[in-house]
Amino acid sequence: MTDDLVKVLVRFRGPDRPLRGEWLWARPVDAGPDCGTYALQTSSFLVPLAALDVVRAERNGEDDLQLVDVLAPSDAVWTAFLTRPGTDGATLRQMGDRWHESGAAWTERSGAAALVSTWPGMPVADVIAAMAPDVRAGHGNLVAVVTPQHRRRGFQLDIDFEPAAPSHSVPQPRSRSSRSLMNV
Repeated sequence: MTDDLVKVLVRFRGPDRPLRGEWLWARPVDAGPDCGTYALQTSSFLVPLAALDVVRAERNGEDDLQLVDVLAPSDAVWTAFLTRPGTDGATLRQMGDRWHESGAAWTERSGAAALVSTWPGMPVADVIAAMAPDVRAGHGNLVAVVTPQHRRRGFQLDIDFEPAAPSHSVPQPRSRSSRSLMNV
């Protein structure tokens, strides 16, 4: 599956960020070796970017393929859910299954701390209603709900869209297996 996928670097703004960036998998839509448009195949855990958002990326001074624009957000609502410490894997899988049955197309998890989901074509109120039982059960908190129009470049204040200069230090790409994913 990863044969035609590429890694796109999302650089973050500000010296107070604990990470300088995050790598996301993307499928080329109209791209050459150094720039083009890509459809994200994974969602960000740190900024509201969702799988299937169409972005523009280009090679920066470090020879990384870096996100430089958000061209067309997908129609999905992006959510971030912070789990209660100690929530076990079985509970996380049950949550993902319930969300999938309620309309979530994709849920990814970062260890046992966060779940990021995409909810294509669903009204925000329905997304919140689908996740509310897990909040009431004490499994964690819904910390972000972001609509497609709020994933456009003008709303992405934490993303540095300027390509990095050669002297800039950025994180190295991780293999796909290093990220815990749940395709529910």
